[in-house]
Amino acid sequence: TLSQTNKINLIFFELIDLACVSNRDNSFWLYSITTQSLIKTDKTGKVTNRFKNIAQLVQKDINPTQLIEHENQVYLFDPSKGLFVFDLYGNYVKRIQIEKAENIKFYRNKVFFRVENGIFSYDLISFDRKIELESEEEFDDFTIKKWSVIIISNNSILQIVD
Repeated sequence: TLSQTNKINLIFFELIDLACVSNRDNSFWLYSITTQSLIKTDKTGKVTNRFKNIAQLVQKDINPTQLIEHENQVYLFDPSKGLFVFDLYGNYVKRIQIEKAENIKFYRNKVFFRVENGIFSYDLISFDRKIELESEEEFDDFTIKKWSVIIISNNSILQIVD
C-alpha cells in the first residue's frame, strides 16, 4: 500500500512545471520553464541549490517535458532539443542530441527513447546509438524491463521478450 510520507508546499516557489525525487538523498529536483530554473530541495522543501537561467547556460531556450535523476545524473528532456545532463550539484555537463523523440526511459547504462514507431537506445558509456525495436503498429508508451520491452497501445499491452 502507498502512504504519504511528506508534503511540500510549492507556493513559496515560482511556477513549477516538472519535479522528480532524488533516489540518493530523498530530496527533490524541480524545474520552472518560466524562469528556466533547476532547483534542488531537501525533503522538507528547503532549497539547497538553485540554478537560474539554464537557457542562457546551455545557449538554448528549452521546454523540457521530463525531469529524471538516474545514476548520479539529472536529466532534462526536451523533445525538440535533446537531453540535457547535469551532475548531482546541478552543474551542466553536456547535451545528448536525440532527434524527434517523444519520451525517454532509463535502464542501467542506457537511455531508451521513442521516435514514431521505433524504440532506440543510447549507451551512456560507449555513446552507441541503435534501434532496439521497430513496431508495425502505432503505440502510446513503452517500458523497459530486464529481459523485455512492454509496449502500451490504445487497446492492448504487448510484451516482447529478448
